[in-house]
Amino acid sequence: MDSPKWYYWLMNRNAGHNAMKVHVLGFCGTKPVKISVFGSMKSADDNRRKKWMDEVEVLGKEELPLCLLPEICKLLTEGN
Repeated sequence: MDSPKWYYWLMNRNAGHNAMKVHVLGFCGTKPVKISVFGSMKSADDNRRKKWMDEVEVLGKEELPLCLLPEICKLLTEGN
């Protein structure tokens, strides 16, 4: 999947994204599912990769409390 975003969508209709979103995460009950797409890793320089990692860190901090923590807390309390 090391192709430009537009090419992946045009040629494959986001097949990998849809499979992960529907058949893996959706099957497990994970909702909502959001996908972040980053450019080609092969051609990216270290600065670009650093920006992507910073963006992933921000997304993780924003989404973790909203999506996962309530579900994790629910699962942990049901076990008692």
